[in-house]
Amino acid sequence: MVCRKSAVAAIAFLFAVLVEAAPLPESDGLVHEGVASCASSICHGRVEPDARATVWLNEYRIWLREDKHSGAYKLLLNEQSQAIATKLGLLNAHEAPECLACHADYVPVAQRGEKFRIEDGVGCEACHGGSENWLKTHTEKTATHERNIAQGLYPSDVLPARSKLCLSCHLGAESKFPNHEIMGAGHPRLSFDLLAFGVNQPYHYAVDEDYRYRKATYDDVQTWLSGLATQSRLTLELMAGPVFPSTSLMPELALYECHTCHRPMDGNQWRVDSKYAASLPSGSVRLNDGALQVFIVAMEVINPSAANTILGGLNELHSASMKGKDDVQKQAVTLAKVLSGLDLELADRNYVNEEIVLLREHLLQAAREGEFSYYNAAEQSFLGVETLSIAGGDSALAAKELDLWYATMADENRFDANLFAKVAGTVLGAFK
Repeated sequence: MVCRKSAVAAIAFLFAVLVEAAPLPESDGLVHEGVASCASSICHGRVEPDARATVWLNEYRIWLREDKHSGAYKLLLNEQSQAIATKLGLLNAHEAPECLACHADYVPVAQRGEKFRIEDGVGCEACHGGSENWLKTHTEKTATHERNIAQGLYPSDVLPARSKLCLSCHLGAESKFPNHEIMGAGHPRLSFDLLAFGVNQPYHYAVDEDYRYRKATYDDVQTWLSGLATQSRLTLELMAGPVFPSTSLMPELALYECHTCHRPMDGNQWRVDSKYAASLPSGSVRLNDGALQVFIVAMEVINPSAANTILGGLNELHSASMKGKDDVQKQAVTLAKVLSGLDLELADRNYVNEEIVLLREHLLQAAREGEFSYYNAAEQSFLGVETLSIAGGDSALAAKELDLWYATMADENRFDANLFAKVAGTVLGAFK
């Protein structure tokens, strides 16, 4: 269950409900003072954590040395990025708004403080919001998390808000979408899992007693499931929005499953999905429903009725894709409404160990039966099983088998759905 005091819980609930109205840091209208404003040794730039403080105070060093966000801008200077920019007709990747939107804290020049440097990449305020109003006050003894939020600190402790923030780049948003042209120029395929990416970031805070007193906290299962719900909904909202139609004959292909087309034509690729896309004949270009597939399987354990509704809506979505752009958008709107609020509901739900085990077993059974035949869905299902195994405390029982299962996804361009399903059965057996 979410561990927080009742007053904080009520405030966190309000933030989560109103998260769509809360601007992302990139558009908060506040001055972003720059990473250097946080980097001194009396702020967040200590070499080691300060045991006397309520926060570590070495967050800047963790970001600088271990967090890939700090190197996001530098990636734009390498040969691959320059090659992509050249293909797109851009002079330089590190100066192009299309690239800087996600590889830096790309706020308008008027909102850049004296210490702001675009070269710092995805810095503190790209996630925590412009510090114009809270930089000087957030360390005061009378400061509260609620006041900081009111002054512009982004509520990243609330799961739906955190997911929305991360996915604005790791999935894309209306204002900064990595379209098929960008992908065609050589940009890597985007993938995301809120928990896995958070752990590997790494975290720069400890969920201790003080943190629980001030902020919303969640366990790994809550984070995984809520993040999956948000990802599913935001994917549908992109399909429903202005990004999807495009100005050409084809819709925006970046919202389709990449490996529907990008796979060998060797005669062994016949795929008919009688569960999620019964109306699609093999060879159809398929909308990217990987997160939705895994979410449906999880909901079959948590709320079978809701799972059936979502499954029916997904089949309708695929049917609409055989008709026209307008049909897809109408059904995407309908299905997104069904998912609305589920991320908050799942974040606040308690998951007992028996249910965690059942969730994992159901995911593995679905994988064994070949339900996740495309790479994106397979990837999402593996991350879910791994999360549930760690949360359940028995991942060691199938450590070898999980490694073998992961190895089947080592190269997405050579992904073998039949092998993935077979090894999933081996993993399931190891947990019995």
